[in-house]
Amino acid sequence: MGTCEFQGEPMNQGYFWDPSCRQGMLGCNADGRHVECRFCGSGVYSSISCPVGICRFPNNPMVPYFWDPMCYLGMLGCKADGIHLQCRFCGDSVYSGIQCPSTGSCSFEQSPGTPYFWDSRCRQGMLGCLADGIHEQCRFCGQGQYAQIPCPAYQLCTFATEPSAPYFWDPECFVGKLGCNADGIHAQCRFCGVPPYQDVRCPGQAAGASSPQAGSAYSAFAPISKPQVTSLASSSVSELKSCLSSHIIDVARALVKHRLVKAQA
Repeated sequence: MGTCEFQGEPMNQGYFWDPSCRQGMLGCNADGRHVECRFCGSGVYSSISCPVGICRFPNNPMVPYFWDPMCYLGMLGCKADGIHLQCRFCGDSVYSGIQCPSTGSCSFEQSPGTPYFWDSRCRQGMLGCLADGIHEQCRFCGQGQYAQIPCPAYQLCTFATEPSAPYFWDPECFVGKLGCNADGIHAQCRFCGVPPYQDVRCPGQAAGASSPQAGSAYSAFAPISKPQVTSLASSSVSELKSCLSSHIIDVARALVKHRLVKAQA
């Protein structure tokens, strides 16, 4: 697969290598050098879906992510990789209220004892991928030799009604442990971060950081702070009035002078 070559990295604009590109197709020839280099995911290119792989993390995160063209700075989960504003966390931990894009499904003849999920990032040879022997994106996780692969709670926890508290998949859970068995089905499905589970730290939540408010994981928008109103001292008010009066007088004089000149012309 080729690589796009830009003189300067596009700001907040996704791009990828699309072998199906042809000259004249929307977004193709993005770098002006390779017709297969294609813009995607925002602005006039929002109709072109960006592959999730264009997010760039130094280390693969535990929380799922996707490309969201509706992202803006300060919106929950956005700028997940610290580079692309549209790269967004979803579906797990404090981001469990952000729905991840729909996925495919694994096809097992018999349900395995190991948890599994659909991982669009899978490539041939990656640990746990091709779990069902049919779909490369079907992946084992969270147990045994696959313990290092985090299981996404949004695909494995099963709630009749989506809860207001954040949750994640904890392979160390057992029934009776605080927050575990959150969905009443899977012992590994665990609440975190809000009372009475404030002592259970959500993945990605910094140590010592304040716990998210109940329901905050389900708000797609960051709260908008109210503008601060600063009161003026009486002396400042007097100075302001004096300044405005002086300015009004100057404007009036200029207007009269303009009219006189126009009348003499």
